[in-house]
Amino acid sequence: MKKHYIRIDENSFVIDAFSDAFEQPLETDIFIEDGGRHYNLDLYREDGLPKLKYVEGEIVETTDTDFTNELQIIIDKKRMIAIEEELTSLDYKTIKRIQGYYTDEEWQTHLDYCEVLRIEYRGLE
Repeated sequence: MKKHYIRIDENSFVIDAFSDAFEQPLETDIFIEDGGRHYNLDLYREDGLPKLKYVEGEIVETTDTDFTNELQIIIDKKRMIAIEEELTSLDYKTIKRIQGYYTDEEWQTHLDYCEVLRIEYRGLE
C-alpha cells in the first residue's frame, strides 16, 4: 500500500495530490489515506482557481465566495480585453469615417463612447 498526501497553500487550497510512490512528502504535506500507487485529484476549476480546500480535516470543494477578489480580477481582465477590442475597432471606423460612412453626429457619438471606454479601462488597471 502507498500513502496518499495533499499539499496546501497558505489559504488551505489544495495545490497538489500525490502518493509516496512518486514523490516523498514534505513535513507540511497532509496524509489522507492508504491506497494504490496513483492519487490524482482534479485540482483546478475551469477558471484556473483551486477546486479543493482542506477544512477541519476534510477535503471540500471551493465555492465562488472563496475567491471574491480573484474572481473580480478575472472579470476585470475580461472586461479590459473587451474594451481593448472595441477600441481597436476604432481604426476600422476611422477609415470608414474618412470614406464618408459616418455623419458628423454619428462620429461624435462614437468618439464620446470611446472616451467612456478609455475612462473605464483606466479604472480597471
